[in-house]
Amino acid sequence: MRAQRIHVIVSLAAAFALAACSGGSQPTASPSQTAAPTATPSPTVATVVPEPTAPEGRNPDMDATEAELRASQATTGESWLTEAAAIDTPAWSVEDVFWNTWDGVGTWHRIGSRAGADILRHDGSGEIVEVAADGTPTWIPFPYPWQEVTALDWSPEIESDDTVYYDSLATAANVDLDGLVLSMRGPYVPLVGSWSTAEIATVNLWAVDRFTQDVQGGWGDDPAWVAYGAGLENVAFGRRSPVGDVYDAPPTRPAWDDVVWENGFGTVEGRFIDLFDQACGPVQTLTWNILLTDPDMADWEVAGTVDGFPVYAMDEASDLATLMHDHYVQNPVGIRLEPDARALSLAEYATAPAVLGVPAGDGSGWWLLLNQSVSLRAWC
Repeated sequence: MRAQRIHVIVSLAAAFALAACSGGSQPTASPSQTAAPTATPSPTVATVVPEPTAPEGRNPDMDATEAELRASQATTGESWLTEAAAIDTPAWSVEDVFWNTWDGVGTWHRIGSRAGADILRHDGSGEIVEVAADGTPTWIPFPYPWQEVTALDWSPEIESDDTVYYDSLATAANVDLDGLVLSMRGPYVPLVGSWSTAEIATVNLWAVDRFTQDVQGGWGDDPAWVAYGAGLENVAFGRRSPVGDVYDAPPTRPAWDDVVWENGFGTVEGRFIDLFDQACGPVQTLTWNILLTDPDMADWEVAGTVDGFPVYAMDEASDLATLMHDHYVQNPVGIRLEPDARALSLAEYATAPAVLGVPAGDGSGWWLLLNQSVSLRAWC
């Protein structure tokens, strides 16, 4: 059996060998596969986002974004000196009553240039004049891009151009510095007096300064009042242009209608000004702001809210309420916007409220605001 198996294997091997030698068909190689064409990638088209461009023309409603865009891409042609340069009083202003009405009658500075003309500032009024290369002066009555062109009832004798404005000086209407909201577009009100100054922020090309000094007012010489006044600070804020002039930038004050009154307060409608009514009557823009640096909560009650935040009025039993009410009843001479203001009792005076305490957004204390309708101050 084993011999048979060996014989069969040998026979098969011989048969295969004979077939190979006699030209038998060979195994056919598989055809090579054709490579598929590689797709050419489409070029990637980058999405080009155009840079925003500053709008042209005046816009009293510009927001902070637009103001920043205008200031950074100013195309109105002006350039400013690093430091304002004092100049002699221009001959064309000497006899002009317009320039001689203001304080700082003959004080002028060159502050920049535009289209070959010098830009001058009259220090007393803050007004801007451009003087061409040939010496021709032109008053620029509306130099800021947020100003509307309005009818003028008084002007200097020189020509004026109400189409000129400077986009580089654009700024939003207000700036919020950690909850302290300052007005950046108030009228020209130069800050006067002896101040300690610190720059606290920059807004486009404007710097924001904080000025402090000892309180320059009071409600009498009572020792208790003097002691209370030691905790008060006189504070002002200024917006400083690229050429160094300083303008008042008052913190925004709540209007009567802004307050949601609680606990029986808000009985005498009025207008809130600085604690010592140094406003010289019912004017709209004030430099003075009285800060209570360390309020004693026992002297105050919640009077209501402004924008959801609590505001306070004097407790009837507080020293401050007594001191101010005593002065109020003992000094009947002064500005009284309410004919019967002096008739208020201490309780009525406190709940009017005569004084509103508004916590400062920067945590430095409380602004003390006086209801001018119950003020007897005659500051002017």
